[in-house]
Amino acid sequence: MAEQVTVDVNQAEGVLETERVQGLEQASGTCNTIEAQRVEAEQVEAEQVKVERVEVKHAVDAENAFDAEEDLGKEGAFEPVIVGFLCNWCSYAGADLAGTSRLSYPTNLRVIRVMCSGRVDPGLMLEPFLSAADGVMVLGCHPADCHYMTGNYQAEQRVLCVKALLAHLGIASGRLYLDWVSAAEGARFAELVAEFTNQVKKLGPAGCGESQEGLSREEFIRRVRVAKRVCEKEKFRWLVGRRKALLEEENVYGEKLQAGKFNDLMSFVITEECLRAAIELLAEEGPISCKEIAEVLGMPAGKVLEHTAYLKRAGLLELHDVRGQSPRYVALR
Repeated sequence: MAEQVTVDVNQAEGVLETERVQGLEQASGTCNTIEAQRVEAEQVEAEQVKVERVEVKHAVDAENAFDAEEDLGKEGAFEPVIVGFLCNWCSYAGADLAGTSRLSYPTNLRVIRVMCSGRVDPGLMLEPFLSAADGVMVLGCHPADCHYMTGNYQAEQRVLCVKALLAHLGIASGRLYLDWVSAAEGARFAELVAEFTNQVKKLGPAGCGESQEGLSREEFIRRVRVAKRVCEKEKFRWLVGRRKALLEEENVYGEKLQAGKFNDLMSFVITEECLRAAIELLAEEGPISCKEIAEVLGMPAGKVLEHTAYLKRAGLLELHDVRGQSPRYVALR
């Protein structure tokens, strides 16, 4: 009996030992599996970190490359600033249609809406050039479609005369542009903006030695101010306002003024008024003599004296003092 009990105890102990060994082996295997999984996870994480670092590096490189290209574009490519006067009824609606139709065109244009292209005064066409614009567009209704009957015809006469004024002063007349766009011509609007932008790009920055005019910024501004002053003069404005009638309508004798004669008359008025305007502007800066004016403008002193006397009689200049033997004048504005 005692021997049987001893055998049973030994067997029980053997079974327990076997189960303990198996449990240890199983636990060891589980630990190994967990360790393997941990190592594998660490490897995957390390690999993922490497990939992310590479992606970040590529992104930084791409950003740096983009910045470099942008800087290069800023330094090498000229993007003109263009101001556009658009009539409310047609060309502005055409621009709106181009936008709603998602048509692509250069973003160089800054739009100013006016009720009619005929409301754009010659002096107003020149004003943007004094504020660093490189080109000016005037867009109106097609002929015979003007909401105010003849506004676009008036705009056409003004642009033609201002172009002649700019050309006389050595400024590219191509910086001023006139055309017609209806409310249904969004595509035409986009096309005209693209064409004029390319045209101004060829002319170069206004007031830059590298431009077609080759004028410094200071000289360019001075000439634009002269042109703007001429646009205020009575003779110039009268010719601008009467140009269409003089060329297309007969006088009481049944005669029409020939285009060549009108151009000669306009050229004479522009020449005279530009010189007077330049003298006025110089006299506005302070007392100045005819000799000094002649040196600045590169004109004969006798011619300057003649126009100075005219401006004095007109009440635009007055004698300030006499330095040596040279009288000096100042503007009364």
